[in-house]
Amino acid sequence: MENLTIQAFLQREWVDIAQIALPRSDENNWRITEVEITPHYGYQDLTRSTPKKVI
Repeated sequence: MENLTIQAFLQREWVDIAQIALPRSDENNWRITEVEITPHYGYQDLTRSTPKKVI
């Protein structure tokens, strides 16, 4: 299985925000993809209606 980590640069630091998994990559099946959004990021950053101010 192949995994990729998605990061965002928030408040001057890199934060893991999601994982992408290719669960059948060992069978050369690249069509099935799973995305898991980190709960902390998903709740605080995706539901906000105004953007964060980065200083």
